[in-house]
Amino acid sequence: LSLIILAIGFTFHLFITHEKILSMIPHIRLMFLTLALNIYFSYFYFRFNAYQNFKMVGFLDTFKSVLIFALQIPLAYFWGLYGVVLGFFFSIVVLCGTAVITNIREFGKVFILFDLKLLIRLIKIGLPSTIFFWLSIIQTSVDRIISISILGDTATGYYGLGVSIFSVLI
Repeated sequence: LSLIILAIGFTFHLFITHEKILSMIPHIRLMFLTLALNIYFSYFYFRFNAYQNFKMVGFLDTFKSVLIFALQIPLAYFWGLYGVVLGFFFSIVVLCGTAVITNIREFGKVFILFDLKLLIRLIKIGLPSTIFFWLSIIQTSVDRIISISILGDTATGYYGLGVSIFSVLI
């Protein structure tokens, strides 16, 4: 997934002709790289969760917040939007390095295991729930699609707000 995101990030400019977007290519590429590293970090973060090492999960959450705060604010002050992007990038690089090193020390190296029986079992469990989730999304959003065409954007916004408040109360 990270490789796909990187491929999109470094080739999307071939399909876009808008000058304002083209001027932001360095920002966008760095954000795609940050997103790819974040996916890699997430694997090791959730590996701590799977092994129920919640002290390390808490440490990584706190460290992530402190890093983003410490890096993003000064960089954003000096370089604006590019500073924000750099702040996210540098914080995820440090987080990813920390998570990978501590994870490998504690649980050992990561390796690829392809078990066809396990894969089939996971698909049998996951596919029906995924289809149910997609149907649920369609069911909960089709009313707003219809109301936009009949009532307009403003009335649909009020309607969506009412639905959201009601769903919180239930």
